[in-house]
Amino acid sequence: MKTEIHLKHELLRLEQDRAGNEPRGVLLSELVPVMMKYIGSTDAELRDHLIYGSLCRWTEQDRISADMMREIAAAALDDQHLFYKIGECGTDSVFTRTFSALIIPVALYKHGRHPFLTEAEIRGMKEKLIRYVALEKDLRGYVEGKGWAHAAAHAADGLESLARLEAMNRQDLHDMLAAIGDCICTCSYLYINDEDERLVNAAVSIWKRHLIDDDMLLNWVRSIADTPLNGSMHENETLRANTKHFLRSLYFEMLKEQDTRKCTPFILEQLNLRNRY
Repeated sequence: MKTEIHLKHELLRLEQDRAGNEPRGVLLSELVPVMMKYIGSTDAELRDHLIYGSLCRWTEQDRISADMMREIAAAALDDQHLFYKIGECGTDSVFTRTFSALIIPVALYKHGRHPFLTEAEIRGMKEKLIRYVALEKDLRGYVEGKGWAHAAAHAADGLESLARLEAMNRQDLHDMLAAIGDCICTCSYLYINDEDERLVNAAVSIWKRHLIDDDMLLNWVRSIADTPLNGSMHENETLRANTKHFLRSLYFEMLKEQDTRKCTPFILEQLNLRNRY
């Protein structure tokens, strides 16, 4: 088994030679499991650019087969990846969880081009991602010296990818909206790295499926705006800021869409109610 240092050197070498159907004699079936082992490396270049970036590139180039992608996704969603040391906060285990979450959009990108996942597999992804959102406590964005953790943003990307699929029915979309609301209505961490915009992208993708009626969406917006401020001063200010930023981002994003005349005034009204001044 390659060490982390050996893997980095190998991926750096492969990045310099992108020609051919298989990267210069390397068997991806042997390399990818090692990449998944170190997907939570604290080396930001290895984790973000070389492991995640290479998986994205090889997927776009159709170098990863459907069977291999199925194995990658199954590994990413297991207890040693997406749920690795779940509940910890402020530790390095967060990188394994959050970059495993990013495998969902990669797998669904391949599925969108060449369908290979069953409806049961897609629904399993949705259920595990929603469970992850409920259990994740470490919401840090950029970690100095170690790079992006970004749990909320990565989960949002997965939800956005899932929302576009026909396999997701009205109840699935409703479950995803609830998860987005729970994610944004936190008083434990102030989102400062555009998490609100990534979550809004997921919410708008859900709305675009036209399976969630306007009244349901408005009730969901109201539930976010009405989240009680009953903690400490610091907790209340964190919660107020997170919900305000989200509603503001949602308002401006919905303005870009057609036929939102019922939604946008209500979102603005709820945002104004959340303002102190």
